[in-house]
Amino acid sequence: MTPLHPLAEALVAAHRHHALLSPAEWTAQPAGPEAAYVLQQQVGDTLGWWPAGSLPRCWKSGGPRPNALRHAPLGETGVLQADGPTLDWRARPWPGAALEAEIALRLGGPVTPAMAAELDEASAWDLLDGLAVAVEFAASRWAGAASADQQLADGLSHGGLGLGPWQHPTPRDWAGQALTLTRAGEPAQLFTGTHPLGHPGAVLPGLLRHLTRHGASVPAGTLVTTGSWNGALQVARGQQVTIAFGGLPPLTVLL
Repeated sequence: MTPLHPLAEALVAAHRHHALLSPAEWTAQPAGPEAAYVLQQQVGDTLGWWPAGSLPRCWKSGGPRPNALRHAPLGETGVLQADGPTLDWRARPWPGAALEAEIALRLGGPVTPAMAAELDEASAWDLLDGLAVAVEFAASRWAGAASADQQLADGLSHGGLGLGPWQHPTPRDWAGQALTLTRAGEPAQLFTGTHPLGHPGAVLPGLLRHLTRHGASVPAGTLVTTGSWNGALQVARGQQVTIAFGGLPPLTVLL
């Protein structure tokens, strides 16, 4: 069994005790993205975020360009699925103070390494069986500005994920996709075509090649949240936020 890296130990402790780490105390750690991916796996394995020996089922993926993506597995206990138009987070641990309106995607069948190697955005989209309005909460285990690799080791600053009901993933005009974000008692915020990669499916080929890079197949039902359309909205306990993507059922989040 591979020994737990000291930074993985520190991140595990930060999760368990709601503590913050000093980036300066871990200068040059981790040593590059691949080392950060190892730390992600060690942290999740140690905290029991997914069944032992299995590939994580829930992911986030994003970056400035499709060829510059970074990916992080999400703890399944931190993912909440709504069965209707309201996502009630009030009885759950506080996930972080920044809310991101996103689109999550779900695979309808398994993806082998050979399949992943040949995918482009169109063929990857054809593998989906679900699309959902999503809310990701941002929360860092770092106190202050961390390096890109430190953020990657920390699961890309993930705090929690809420999902609306799954919809059929029909093609959409993502460049013209409207989003209305409303915090109760405040004017609505309007966004159009603001996905950082142009459309959420742009993460799929890179993510699936990442997940299959060691020879494993990606199981059906694997899901990924694909990047914020609104930047980050600062929120607090007791607030209510409604996320309404044009053409999709709105999702109201109770905090």
